[in-house]
Amino acid sequence: MIDLITVVFQEELHLLKTQARSIELYTRTQDIRKIYVVVNDADSVADFVDPTWYGTHQARVKIVRGSKWNPGAAHLNGWQSQQLCKLLAASKASSAWSMCLDAKTWFIQPLDLSKLFDVQQRVNSGIYPVQPVFTSGKQFLEGYYNINMPEIIGPGGVPFVFHTATVQSLVKSFGPKFGDFLKFFKTNVSNPNVITEFYLYSSFILAREGTYKKLYNTTRYYSCYNLAEHELDTFDSIYHAITHDDRALTASMHRKAYSMLSAKQLRRWQKFLSQSGLNISNI
Repeated sequence: MIDLITVVFQEELHLLKTQARSIELYTRTQDIRKIYVVVNDADSVADFVDPTWYGTHQARVKIVRGSKWNPGAAHLNGWQSQQLCKLLAASKASSAWSMCLDAKTWFIQPLDLSKLFDVQQRVNSGIYPVQPVFTSGKQFLEGYYNINMPEIIGPGGVPFVFHTATVQSLVKSFGPKFGDFLKFFKTNVSNPNVITEFYLYSSFILAREGTYKKLYNTTRYYSCYNLAEHELDTFDSIYHAITHDDRALTASMHRKAYSMLSAKQLRRWQKFLSQSGLNISNI
């Protein structure tokens, strides 16, 4: 079994509802132990998250107000506090592994744990080259841990699968007090170092193990597709890839991208989601 983690804020609640539907459609109840919905917003926003959205999974839903796991969030912007919430949620997971999603990340085919994990119980995640925009974080972490990190654990975004015990060790490695980890992360997630949750986690594993291969298979099985608002010039090619890839597990599009699509592109995307059984009435 695994846990699912989604960090959400008010503007993406309608996307979360569609994600919940995709979880009901494409994951089996015997495979999911807990579904953590972490509200990275005012605590009152948690009142708008409805466990019944998750259908047969609703009893597994645990809604967490961000202030519980992210004290002092006012010192971080939304993207930064989202990363912190992901790490802290993964450190509190009830299963050995947790899959972290964004609210806009939706399953489009059944999740098969026998394909997510290999025979050695490693995640078939692949590895992903460091992107130039994260060079400063990479260089800081390489110096901090005295490692060389040309790649990070795949897929270079979400869905990202965390090993619970390793995230717990990461948090504890900064000192006996929870605040020690918070201080480190809040200091270095900002300029000039700009570390991210996935880069920090990957670097910690390299520093401790010298390789990703004890926990992660560097050959991926599933594909996942994420379209940002600045990537709309690639919409047609990504749409073609999603609809012709029988290993496409998830698809997502940034909420701001919808209003930037052409009418034809939007119709194609809506048709694809409808064929996937997803409720897109609020998009």
